[in-house]
Amino acid sequence: MTASNAPVVASRLRPTGFPAWCYRVAAGLAALSLFFQSVTAGQFISDKSNHVAFAIHRTNAMVAAVLVILMIVAAILVRVRDHGSAGPIWRSIGLFVLVGLEIIAGFAKLTPLHIPLAVAIIALSVWIAVTSWLPSRRTASLQG
Repeated sequence: MTASNAPVVASRLRPTGFPAWCYRVAAGLAALSLFFQSVTAGQFISDKSNHVAFAIHRTNAMVAAVLVILMIVAAILVRVRDHGSAGPIWRSIGLFVLVGLEIIAGFAKLTPLHIPLAVAIIALSVWIAVTSWLPSRRTASLQG
């Protein structure tokens, strides 16, 4: 491969259509929203009278869940329209299940489960957001 055709080959290694961009944006926003959860949690854990931080934490949990649903929809569109990998669909569904469990644990006040699960969710969401920009193994193997 020469330097002159490297960008062309790289652009073929990952879906670049509108659904792929929607998936990347939704994944990035979900990761930011989920990270913001740790900020608001720290605020109300350190100050039990900070009801504003608690309300923001509760509302942002729902926002994060909606963003993950958008990730699932976009990942399905990437699969159908751009013939992308099914991996992002399964990763997004897995993240949605974990976020759902996290919301349940939070409302049930199961802090010993809620906090470690939150750490895992944040790490997973950042990994998904970062890998959404990388070439998929499926398309890379098709290139030879």
